[in-house]
Amino acid sequence: HAHLVWCPPVSDPGDSRYEVIKPIQPSDLIYEVKLSDKGKEGKYRSIYNGDSLDCRLTDLHPNTEYHVRVQANLKSRNLKGGTSDTVSFLTKCTVPDQPQPPKLTQRSRTSLHLRWNAPSDNGKHILHYTLESDDGTGDIKRFKVVYDGRAKQCNVNKLQSSTIYKFRLAAVNELGSSPYSEVMNYSTQGSPPPQPQPPKVTEVTESSIHLLWSKRSCDDEFTLQMEDPKTGHGFLSQYNGTDTEHTVEKLGKNTTYRF
Repeated sequence: HAHLVWCPPVSDPGDSRYEVIKPIQPSDLIYEVKLSDKGKEGKYRSIYNGDSLDCRLTDLHPNTEYHVRVQANLKSRNLKGGTSDTVSFLTKCTVPDQPQPPKLTQRSRTSLHLRWNAPSDNGKHILHYTLESDDGTGDIKRFKVVYDGRAKQCNVNKLQSSTIYKFRLAAVNELGSSPYSEVMNYSTQGSPPPQPQPPKVTEVTESSIHLLWSKRSCDDEFTLQMEDPKTGHGFLSQYNGTDTEHTVEKLGKNTTYRF
């Protein structure tokens, strides 16, 4: 943030022609403050209109050069005065911005590979990143550091299969640590399910066979394969998905198929 202070415009007593004009009362003045962060000759936007002789600027970016001007306007006659000289100031450096959460790029039964992008360093180079994870129990109070370094990726090893882990990321420069990123949940792969029972035939026509099978708690998706003895290509996939039944169509008459 920044605090701006200015003085009322000063009248010029040198010209006798203006002695009959009543002096301007401070209560009849209103001030407009304009700000630019696009350079001294860049576009200015109005950030304050009022009768005070000061204002506070908030929501400024760290390590950024700003340029400000003030203009006095006469309320009673709707007259705009000249603009003051431009004053420039540079906001201070600070800790890095909050990073975006890490993204999962690869996983196995016992590991998760994460990547992330660098946030704004706010004027001081990022020294390292801190990646934290829970122990798979979902308790955010049990976060521990699983990586601390300059790289923007990490392979987290020695994890339990079929387990959801929580991750959060922080960036650190010489002024301190950024706020932690949003917490993200990523799951390791599970163990392959055991061999299922064979599918059951529930209906047969001249050119189709309808099959049915059961779903266990460890099953997510199914692949149904069929062997056509006439082709000699072995078992080929006929269905992939989450359903527990499927009809294979366009079959030959009086032909034995294996599933």
